[in-house]
Order: sequence, then structure tokens, then C-alpha cells
Amino acid sequence: MCQNIFNKKSLLFILLLLSDLCAANDSAVVEINTLVVAASCTSETSGKTVELPRVSSKDFHARRGTITGMKNIVIKLTDCTPMLDKISLSVSGLADEDLPSMFKNNAPSQESAVGVGLILMDSERKVQFKPDGSVTKNFKPDAENNAVIGFMAGYIATRDEVIPGTFKSYVTLRYDYE
Repeated sequence: MCQNIFNKKSLLFILLLLSDLCAANDSAVVEINTLVVAASCTSETSGKTVELPRVSSKDFHARRGTITGMKNIVIKLTDCTPMLDKISLSVSGLADEDLPSMFKNNAPSQESAVGVGLILMDSERKVQFKPDGSVTKNFKPDAENNAVIGFMAGYIATRDEVIPGTFKSYVTLRYDYE
């Protein structure tokens, strides 16, 4: 008679060992999960308020299209996605009724300046942004994946006669990344 030399524990161990050896020749499916994100940067200024200089209605010389009170504005973008080629800036807002290519004065009507709009240009004064957002300016991030976005804002006479008052304009800056 044959004596059973394997006890239950050793038989279980052998079966497990054999199952690992048998699986060595099979194929396996590996599931890999990842997240693809859009390119972006972090803006150091969100909801920025820019104070333009105080000007006199006489500074417009009673001539539509006269620009005064220009101020440089700088926005810093940090932690841009590596390998980002360019950042395109476009600006949009409400258009002035008298000069639709300029941004509207949104100050409350009982106290607002009349005949004055906002003009926005790139820092070289070569590109003029329009309220419909159709004009863009491209910027390139530096080697540390940061970018400095510079542009200028000022007042423009939208009529020949400028009536003194308060001025407030709201614009939206849009960054597109490539």
C-alpha cells in the first residue's frame, strides 16, 4: 500500500508553486491610468485692478482719437507647462458706442466721464486690442517656464468733446496655450 507522504499543507504549497510556473508562459493585460492636462500657467495676479493716472479733460485737446494717460501693465505667469511654445493673449470687453474699436467707460452714468474710452496696446504699441477679442499678441515662456505679459492701457477721446467725470472699464484677459 502506498503511503501518503504529502500532508495537506505541503500539497497546497506545491499547487501554488505549480500555478505560478504555469502562468509564466501566459500573456497578461496591464492597465495603465494617466491624466492628460491642458497646457497652462499660473497667473500671479488674478482680478488685478489698475489705476490709470488722473488726467484733465483739456489733455484730449478737443479732438477725437487723442490718447493720454498711458500706463505700462505687467502680468507675470509662472509654472507654465514645460515645452509650451507660446502664450496668446486676447482681450475682450464692452465696446464704446462712439468708437467701437475702444473699450467702454462703465462708470455709473450720473458721474461718468463722457467721450472717453479705454485703449489697450502691447508694450511696443504695435498691436491694439479690440473689445471683441479678435486681436491677439503672442508671448514665449522663458527657460524657467515663466512668462512676462506686458501691455499698455490709457484713455482715448471717443468724441471731440470730453466731459469730466469718473472712469472705470472692465476687460477680460484670455490666455491660449500652445
